[in-house]
Amino acid sequence: YFCCIKNQDSGSGVGTKPEINVDFSGIFKNLLVVFFLELFIRICSMKDDKEHTITICMGSSCFSRGNKKTVGMIQQYLKTYNLEAHVVLKGSHCMGECDKGPAIKIDDQIIYQLDLDQLEEILHKKFFAGVEKPSGSRKPD
Repeated sequence: YFCCIKNQDSGSGVGTKPEINVDFSGIFKNLLVVFFLELFIRICSMKDDKEHTITICMGSSCFSRGNKKTVGMIQQYLKTYNLEAHVVLKGSHCMGECDKGPAIKIDDQIIYQLDLDQLEEILHKKFFAGVEKPSGSRKPD
């Protein structure tokens, strides 16, 4: 209960005035609960604000065909060109085309039989299309 009404006796029993006591701490607690629930729901429903997604197939076939090295090369590329804030990098259990591996997916484009020697050029075409290769570029280790 956050509100209580009681009679205030003036001593004679006549002319009693009701006294209303309000406990704002209970209201405040309820408002805080509502606020944090709404905040939680908004955070859970937020769309990722990153512009691109790279998904690397980590199935056993793709992993053994080179995607183990692909992960490190892409991480280094994103760091070198300051793209970490713009790209989500994630793994996938299997992309279902094991005979075409190694495979990665950049946004909606799946690249099969990925050649690690061409990976930097593939990433450059995706992220810097129509722009001269950024200065200070180096091949990721």
